[in-house]
Amino acid sequence: MRDKLEKHIQAGLKLFEERDYEGAYSELSQAIYQIEEEEGDMYMNPSQISEIFMFRASAMMAMDNHAAYNEEETFQEALQDYESAIDYDPKNPLLYNLRGKTYMRATYQDFLEEAKEDFNKALEINPKDASAMKSLGEVLSKQGQFDQAIRLLSQVLEEGKDAESFMLRGVANFKKPRADFAAAAADFERAIEILPQLDELYIWRAQSFQNLGDRQSAVKEYNRLIDRVPNISDYYVDRGSLLHNMDPEAAMKDYSYAIKLDQHPLAYNNRASLYVKKRLFDLAIQDAEKALNHPQSPTVAYATMAEIYANMNESDQMYKFLELALQHYYEDILDVYDNEAFKPYHQEEEFQKLVSKKKW
Repeated sequence: MRDKLEKHIQAGLKLFEERDYEGAYSELSQAIYQIEEEEGDMYMNPSQISEIFMFRASAMMAMDNHAAYNEEETFQEALQDYESAIDYDPKNPLLYNLRGKTYMRATYQDFLEEAKEDFNKALEINPKDASAMKSLGEVLSKQGQFDQAIRLLSQVLEEGKDAESFMLRGVANFKKPRADFAAAAADFERAIEILPQLDELYIWRAQSFQNLGDRQSAVKEYNRLIDRVPNISDYYVDRGSLLHNMDPEAAMKDYSYAIKLDQHPLAYNNRASLYVKKRLFDLAIQDAEKALNHPQSPTVAYATMAEIYANMNESDQMYKFLELALQHYYEDILDVYDNEAFKPYHQEEEFQKLVSKKKW
């Protein structure tokens, strides 16, 4: 009996290490059956049994990551294993951290309060648990309690510098009601120094500079990112959008390269907008049509097409696409009235009729 139990445990842990999560789940389930139904627990101490439940929960979540966090049945099954693990070893902060992080990742329901309880419990056991403090800071940020999150993450960073804590604090500084974009940019830079391969850090830093009104520095962040990862079309579109008015020719090159990489629909739309400025209307229409016909067509392309025909003084086509833009793209009436292309049409009855028909 004891040998059989040990065999299942060792096989399960080995398969888990090899990332054969289905096999690990099966072997650990056999071990748990023997513990619960055949008195196998007499050969093990509580912390050892706790570990088996912990690994089975982890294997279950890893077997089907999508189902684990999106489907209640699988999610609750894993939670039951974590509950059993905690019952056997209630003073182990790792278990509360793992369950708290599982709560955080659930998508079918908001479990942030449950996650917060687990991280607080881990901190009751070990007040210096950096993992629990960091995760609690992330939860507080998600709940809009940004100042508390910043204080907690700053405390973590006093003990040791790590990229995730800098990033989380940067996001909190970025998102809080009285945003501190300079502090956010500094945090993202510190995170980049530690973890330069994480693309989103450069993007967050670029957005921080944009909000500071420093587009040149934002462009430099995309330069750094593109130098490191040269074949992601989204990054060329983002840099092109920053350069759109500053340096239209450079923006044109970025949009064209994004199109070359993967027929990026927003690149077609934005390049069409630049062609309008050059009064190259045929090319603008071609690009806008490609944007509209793309499977992932951006709704802004309706507005772009309306702008093209407005500049060409073709009112019938302009109104056709303006109506579509009003249905699918515009959310603020001021954006319609501020668009230079539509200003000559403001007093026309058809324009007033279309704009007034939408419920703003």
